[in-house]
Amino acid sequence: MDAFTWRRRLVGRNPFINADGTKATTNFTNSFFTITVASMASMYFGVIINIIMLIKNIRGDFARRGHYLMIEKTGLYWHFVDLVWVFVFTCFYLL
Repeated sequence: MDAFTWRRRLVGRNPFINADGTKATTNFTNSFFTITVASMASMYFGVIINIIMLIKNIRGDFARRGHYLMIEKTGLYWHFVDLVWVFVFTCFYLL
């Protein structure tokens, strides 16, 4: 299904229920989808940057420069994305 179909199904509706069977508030639903989409977007951005760094490394760009500073920065960004996902997973799936 495409995003427009899901949007029509979810706008004004809350797909989540609490442990006691009552419907969850829309605040939880909004924050869940917002944080999940932001986390997903940063993950995809990190994958794209890692692919770019792989291509640059295969081409020998970093060896010519004599340093691998961009790969270190990309690694730091990727670990930041990893920590964000640990936080999101803990807050929304375990608590």
